[in-house]
Amino acid sequence: MLPTRPHRVDALGTVRALHDADDAGDGTQHAEPAAITLPLTLDGVPFAEPPELERPIDSPPEAGGPIRVVVCDDAPAIRALIRCALEFDGRVEIVGEAADGEAVVALVADLRPDAVLLDLSMPNVDGLAALPRILEAAPWVGVVVLSGRDEAESAPLALALGAERYMAKPAGIAAIRGAVLDVGLRAP
Repeated sequence: MLPTRPHRVDALGTVRALHDADDAGDGTQHAEPAAITLPLTLDGVPFAEPPELERPIDSPPEAGGPIRVVVCDDAPAIRALIRCALEFDGRVEIVGEAADGEAVVALVADLRPDAVLLDLSMPNVDGLAALPRILEAAPWVGVVVLSGRDEAESAPLALALGAERYMAKPAGIAAIRGAVLDVGLRAP
């Protein structure tokens, strides 16, 4: 459970804690960046690990409960921010994180998620190379690509390879959450 101290999420999806003190003397609260550290904590409060779930290897996830998501981005800070923002919603459970395409394919095969949030620009195996392998391992999984690559070039290719959504990295957390919920709810 996240701490209950006041916070806000800015237009770029950055979670910011609010001071209780009125620094400017004008009655407003002022934001300071939340301290996110690994292992994952927010301002020193640890997040609980998700429970282990047993699923048959060749079956999609069961209906009901939170949408199970694997996040793949080579930047640990981006993964931590996405985890914090999506799990705060309560309808999403981040069940795995990967830093490259090879690792995300293995996680999808092992964890059987409802959705994958996938970056394209990563070391070793990039997102475009991993995308068909993800869908081969779990044909029901909804893939949302979240990338900083040129949208005019990358979006049509990612969608042709099977992604259900393509979002540019400046997308706000509300748009990312909406896309993950949409593709995750459609998973069988």
